[in-house]
Amino acid sequence: MDVCHEYYTSQSPVKLVVVFATAGMNQASTSTGSLRTEAFAALLVAAALLAFSPTLRADFVAWDDPQLILENPLIRNFSPRIFASFDPELYIPATLLTFQIEHAIAGFSATVFHTTNLLLHALNVILIFWLLTLLLKNRTAAFIGALLFAVHPLNAEAVSWVSARKELLMAAFSLGSLIAYVRSEGRSSRSLLVSLLLFALALLSKVTAITLPVLLLVIDWYEGRRISMRSILEKWPYFGLSAIFGIVALFGKSHTVSVLSIFDILLLAIRSTVFYLSKFFAPFNLSAIYPAPTDLTLTSGAQLLAIGILIVFLGITVALRHRIRGMSAGMLLFLIALIPSFLAYEKANEITLAADRYAYLPLVGLVLAIGALVKEIAPSGMARRAAILAALVLSSILGVLSWQQSQLWRSTETLFTNVLRVHPESAIAMNNIGFLRLTEGNIEEALPLFEEAVMRNPEYVDAYVNLGATYGRASRYDDAEDALKKALAIDPTEAQAHYNLAGVHQERANNEGAIQEYEKTIELRPSHAPAHYQLALLYLKFGREAEARATYEELLEIDPTYRGKAESLDRLLNNP
Repeated sequence: MDVCHEYYTSQSPVKLVVVFATAGMNQASTSTGSLRTEAFAALLVAAALLAFSPTLRADFVAWDDPQLILENPLIRNFSPRIFASFDPELYIPATLLTFQIEHAIAGFSATVFHTTNLLLHALNVILIFWLLTLLLKNRTAAFIGALLFAVHPLNAEAVSWVSARKELLMAAFSLGSLIAYVRSEGRSSRSLLVSLLLFALALLSKVTAITLPVLLLVIDWYEGRRISMRSILEKWPYFGLSAIFGIVALFGKSHTVSVLSIFDILLLAIRSTVFYLSKFFAPFNLSAIYPAPTDLTLTSGAQLLAIGILIVFLGITVALRHRIRGMSAGMLLFLIALIPSFLAYEKANEITLAADRYAYLPLVGLVLAIGALVKEIAPSGMARRAAILAALVLSSILGVLSWQQSQLWRSTETLFTNVLRVHPESAIAMNNIGFLRLTEGNIEEALPLFEEAVMRNPEYVDAYVNLGATYGRASRYDDAEDALKKALAIDPTEAQAHYNLAGVHQERANNEGAIQEYEKTIELRPSHAPAHYQLALLYLKFGREAEARATYEELLEIDPTYRGKAESLDRLLNNP
């Protein structure tokens, strides 16, 4: 669709989302729904924006947001280095680019970053409506499916957490790729090229889009095309991109040592799949963290129940493959899109069961299945009107739950207080609230939280690092050194542990030890600006002016805001 410049610049962003998508849907829609496509789209956008509007008043949270955005030197300036960097584990240059653009426009305005997330979600809702319209050939069924997605509380994490931008962006490009593929009548080369390009952008947003080639095969099957070796080989460009980005992703995981066996991962995959299904149908007690179950054995009652539920789910998928083909296709899309999350159970040396954001794209499969069911049981007339009414009532309930859930993301305090309410044993939540207390200068409350966190998880590196910092603030340098050495015994590559240990050495006047630790910090994390600053000052203090100048110059390339912070270092630049 071509939109002239004058029209584009005169419309609101929300209306542009509707106009952009409905132009394509109007051509594709073949049903005789009582409402125009534009009205459906406008209702969907309004529902999505309203359900998650509390996020516009939210701040950044001390959970990836500082490392990924606020303290990330790559965000402060446009730099091609985003294409050679990880976050620290994921390769997400397209996502980082959006952060760079926002910072260039509005600095670190939380409102601007959250607004972008919310608009991306609204765009994704319209794209889902478009995709479902193309697949189901029924506008009403597509609207109901998209409406449930628009207001579902499981999406609160992806929408309300700025660092989850990668999920939203990856989903947007993946949905665009699927739409271009479906619209390519006779598989025209131009449409397929657009689909492939959008797939590449999805992978640049987050590598979990890697399963999309298999999703295309499911769509082929749904549309009646025979799945054969030829149809698979025809998709070699998609599989090729998946392979390339899969290899790139491995570099980001190069320092990760798994404590889970393949069998453990399989058991967790079964439990987490059933968990996502349960939260889709009963979205209560949602949390930013879900600790892994303690009864992770094949013979436990909960595990056997999960296996039984999954078998029933697969049985329904197979049984409906002829009668309600769309339901089977949707259920397959859900399962396939969920697969990458099976490799993400280990976080901060703690095993987790699930994360709401990982369900964002897979939920498209479930709402497709619901749309297909609506098409089957409510094709027209009174039944269709009843289906719309039921969907509006249900979406109102879900919208209220989403409103409440998104409010929990307004601050670090509210987010992790809720985690401890739902999961009082979460070491991650204790560590993060402890870090919040530490930044507030409240050592008395921070210290027991970190001590409890490492007691619950003796392998928790971040908690040991923060515990060491807290002991240091309290001038308990022996305890600080002990905690930091425990962190480094678990993970010798933890840069922040080396940085904090350097600070302990400096307080003890062990300047040589401090220099070595600052150097090690920079070796492990070249973008660590505070380490460059402290090291440059120490070099200068001991007359190593050439090294001080070089270190300071590197610092200013990383973060120019350090210029003027120390006159002694600035003089080095004026007197080479």
